[in-house]
Amino acid sequence: MQEALFAKIRETLANPKDLAKTLQDVLHISADAAYRRLRSETTLSIDEAYKLGNHFKVSLSDLEAFKSNTVSFIKRPFIDSIEKFEFFMEESLAQLNALTNDPNHLMVYSAKDVPLFYQYKYKELGAFKIYVWMRGIYDIERINNEYYTVSKIPERLLTLAQKQWEAYSRINVIEVWNDTTITSSLNQIQYYYEAGMLESKQEALLLCDQMEDMLKLIYKQTRYGKRVYANGEPSTVDYKLYFHEVLIMDNHIVSKINNRLTFNIPYAAVNFLSTTNTEFADEMFTYILRQARKSSCLTDVSEKDRNKFFLRLRNRVDEVRFRIQNSEPFM
Repeated sequence: MQEALFAKIRETLANPKDLAKTLQDVLHISADAAYRRLRSETTLSIDEAYKLGNHFKVSLSDLEAFKSNTVSFIKRPFIDSIEKFEFFMEESLAQLNALTNDPNHLMVYSAKDVPLFYQYKYKELGAFKIYVWMRGIYDIERINNEYYTVSKIPERLLTLAQKQWEAYSRINVIEVWNDTTITSSLNQIQYYYEAGMLESKQEALLLCDQMEDMLKLIYKQTRYGKRVYANGEPSTVDYKLYFHEVLIMDNHIVSKINNRLTFNIPYAAVNFLSTTNTEFADEMFTYILRQARKSSCLTDVSEKDRNKFFLRLRNRVDEVRFRIQNSEPFM
């Protein structure tokens, strides 16, 4: 187990020769004690193995000697306050930035809902999504009795949201969508308008406009097969969008960085569980790519087929916009 653990740790180091020095720093031991452990002359204690696994994000259950049907996940603090939401946003940003530091990185995204990073590009739409989570899902007291307006969302959260969009736009990604992927966001706009929780009809219509602008951005990416700059021109970052006609996606994300896979699964809205378990992450990576192969690659299909997909999505935005234009909230 000890040799297997050190082998896994070496895979995470830019220079494997630095392992002895790293052991000294993490375990607070001398150079001689570090080398004795590397030569297996001294056995790691359970506490030391835990510290190393935690520091290098290596699960002991991921080692061949401990293979079982159990997969270990990392759980972040459950969001029940604005402070914990901010911590979640900061961690997510750090993970996105880490991906961009590896030129050979890749993310595959099975999108039950529109990847939230796209909505973060637009200040009002991003603020609305944060408001929905904090009020409608996490029941955060400071937001709970407030109607939506951008000013109700802390500026720090809006800044982090914008930075997440900027980071995501630099990531090579494969997304798998279904016709229903935009449904949740549109339902939320319509519900909160009809419930009188938006400041005005104009604000509801603005959210619809930004949803349409978001679809235009994604259309351009799909057409070019590349991310696009703010001026609409394609960048060098790869992008592929697949449309699965049958299967509704799961909001599962697998990212590949430094030839290592990490699987993220949501629970209770935007809370995420993460694992680097090699076997499980590889299975999920293969699963999402298999769903992509069974789908239509909108990046490679004819212009007509690509337009038909995005027209269906835009029509759904238009339907919500029409209902809002032709109705009045109670208050």
